[in-house]
Amino acid sequence: MLKNTKFGNAHSFNKILKHDFTFQKCILQLFSRVCGGAPGVLDATSAMAERAASVDPTSSACMAEVGRQCLLRGKVKEAHR
Repeated sequence: MLKNTKFGNAHSFNKILKHDFTFQKCILQLFSRVCGGAPGVLDATSAMAERAASVDPTSSACMAEVGRQCLLRGKVKEAHR
């Protein structure tokens, strides 16, 4: 999703995301809300939400975000799980 830029490279950004799930949640919410429903972006943000939920399955915020991501992708039945 990210290319090498003056702000760093995708590898560095991914390292930050792996360790800071609050930041990860904010980033995925931002991208998913402004992407205009682009399937590729929603796939990536959904994967990030699933990963955060798998790390902390007791977090209601993570599970709610997984549900929101499913709704954005039009997967209503999956959002209810």
